[in-house]
Amino acid sequence: MKKIISMIMAVICVVGITACTKDETKSNTIDTLVEIREEITEEITEETTEEANKYLANFDIGDWENDRYVNRYIDMSFPMLSGWDKMTDEELSEYGGLTEEEILALRDGEISPEDAVMYYCFALKKDNGLGNIIFGFENISNSTSIGLGKIINEEEYIKAVADNLGKSEETEYKIEKIAPIMIADTMFYELTVSSMKGALIQKYYVHKIDCMMCFIMVTAYKGYEDDVEKFINGITTISGVNITTVETE
Repeated sequence: MKKIISMIMAVICVVGITACTKDETKSNTIDTLVEIREEITEEITEETTEEANKYLANFDIGDWENDRYVNRYIDMSFPMLSGWDKMTDEELSEYGGLTEEEILALRDGEISPEDAVMYYCFALKKDNGLGNIIFGFENISNSTSIGLGKIINEEEYIKAVADNLGKSEETEYKIEKIAPIMIADTMFYELTVSSMKGALIQKYYVHKIDCMMCFIMVTAYKGYEDDVEKFINGITTISGVNITTVETE
């Protein structure tokens, strides 16, 4: 989870740098990320078991099929958005967690799912640089999930992410929403946060499969809410079932 939290902050910072390209801002952002990674150092006892990892034999990183990304492990099909582009592995590595070489090795199967911590499956970027979408998996049996000495569920995971974002001294994050949501006939937990005085919105969705935590991270400036909604509403099962939101108090 340390990598996830660093990546969340990195995504917000990189998008922010695109919007205001001052060298001083970029330098401060890099310093902030270094400090964050140094501060998040608490380790937990890893509980990797054969029972958890045996299901990874069916793990699938997925691939683009025409204009949709298909992942059979989670039984989901993701849309390509008009005005958005696919990120290269080099661009994706800028968000932290994995190097370009590691991303390629995971995709080519040179690193097994049992040994992996993080998978980036695909990523999209708004053509003006003011938004991005990242889909992937974290093997939580291999992770050091902060403050939790067990393989956690979606609600615990998302609340731990929210708690640690709230501790940031460099960037002020406002927690807008934590709630369950159905995406393509699958129950996820959603975390919505804002920063930059509400100018930047990030939606983070997680769903646990075996020992893998699937994540969908959508980041965009205000004014691009329609793109975010279009992407989430465009996710289906491979057979075509669409989204239904769960209303909660």
